[in-house]
Amino acid sequence: MLSPTRPTRLLAGAAAGVLALSTAACGSSGKAATAGKSDTSALKTYTDVASLEAEAKKEGTVSVFMAPEFAPFLVKGFQKDYPWAKVNATGLEPPAAAAKWATELSANVHDMDVASIYITQVKQFTDKGAVAPVQLPNDSLVNPALQDSNHLFHATIEFPYVLLYNTKLVTDKPANLKELTDPKWKGKLVMDNPALGGPGGLTMAAMKADLGDQWEQWLKDLKANDVNLTDSSSASYDAVVRGERPLCICSYHDFIVQDAGTPVGVQFYNQDSTGVIPQAGTMEIAAKAPHPAMAALWINWVLSPTGGQAAIAGSGRTPVTQNVPGAEKVSVPNGVKVAPFSVLAEYLKDPNSFITVYRKTFGG
Repeated sequence: MLSPTRPTRLLAGAAAGVLALSTAACGSSGKAATAGKSDTSALKTYTDVASLEAEAKKEGTVSVFMAPEFAPFLVKGFQKDYPWAKVNATGLEPPAAAAKWATELSANVHDMDVASIYITQVKQFTDKGAVAPVQLPNDSLVNPALQDSNHLFHATIEFPYVLLYNTKLVTDKPANLKELTDPKWKGKLVMDNPALGGPGGLTMAAMKADLGDQWEQWLKDLKANDVNLTDSSSASYDAVVRGERPLCICSYHDFIVQDAGTPVGVQFYNQDSTGVIPQAGTMEIAAKAPHPAMAALWINWVLSPTGGQAAIAGSGRTPVTQNVPGAEKVSVPNGVKVAPFSVLAEYLKDPNSFITVYRKTFGG
């Protein structure tokens, strides 16, 4: 099992992935709904694990593109439960995995079974018909806000974006992101530049649904309130720890894995409206996967509360299913509202229009 570490590369990769690739659209029902050209009428449904295991055992091998920090413990755990299985894991952060997948598709190469990429990278591949719709037994265990009704992507890990604050410098915390333009927060907020497409970009975009026609003015007011911009969520967190700025929009993971005694607390904003904004890591089965049943078994195991989700929680990350053993410290507390992907529908459908506004407002 890997020891908990802060995912600096992971968060930097999220920004790169949003800028480099098209994205997934979401439905208004609260469940994420992938838009694209993948043939959802060809849905493959596995109703029980036993039949899935039997079909997968005939194939025996699965090839996966996935982040190198996850590969060791996920592969080990999967092979412990399925000793007969062979996993060929290529260690690639989500943006690199997406780029390699795209390159192979262009060359008509189909060696990969499963890709692990961000939700913000999926649409490029569904638009190409490169993703197989597959319904798995454990899909229903995923937080409904993170489910895809078309079963093209499978959310496997959650990255909630929260307000973190220096407890030595802040006592009266903002309850809603709207408050960040209040003069009392002038010169106090730090976040990654929204134009980079990372946590800042997603969080700012979610406010458009709430603010409507006032959204762009709110961004201008935020800029005028002397927000400090960094190149990553981790850099923002570091600034708060050092006391350079008392408040940041950051990854909840930074709070989870910080050393005991670190003077940083968490504020779950927008509980009176949409809730905390999430990003998600997802897994997709290639439409021309050489080992489709093994691919399905792999993802189903990753979604198992006592399998892959327990391993993910043990690494200090937030799982997407409930009742995961040992996940209390890494999961958003019960009762905290997490926004569904539907609040990001417009951004996820066309991030470039948002990036244009961000660059005009914040630079970069």
